Amino acid sequence: MPIDPAGGRSMRPVWLAGVALLVLLAGCAGGSRSGTPAPPTTADATALRVKVHALEADQCQRVDARTVYPECGRYVTEVAGTVGTLRSQLSGQPAAGDALARLQSGVSAYQSRGCDGPAAPADECAAALTTLRTALAQAGSALPGG
Repeated sequence: MPIDPAGGRSMRPVWLAGVALLVLLAGCAGGSRSGTPAPPTTADATALRVKVHALEADQCQRVDARTVYPECGRYVTEVAGTVGTLRSQLSGQPAAGDALARLQSGVSAYQSRGCDGPAAPADECAAALTTLRTALAQAGSALPGG
């Protein structure tokens, strides 16, 4: 084991830390530098179809909107997190653009009106949830293999 002549201690920990740092930096160097995300893959489309089907099975998609809207905050947050991925998968389909715009509109309306809160306006929240539900179904059916 190499010994540091100045202090008599092993240089192995310093050497191992240097190697670990180089490995870490090498892993970072392989990333895209263009700032443009990689095009979606077939695996992305399959995972997105699974996600959309799971959202469509939720009670917030199936139960009467006027009854269920106060319980759908988490569901709407999940849908909101899926809009960008849907947009990237459906970018070449003009007909899907309308569904995506309505999907975003439904999410925004639900969230801005505090529809999962106690003083939420029932008619507006039910309408926002209905818009969101219809648009999600249309966007989901536009997915390849959907």
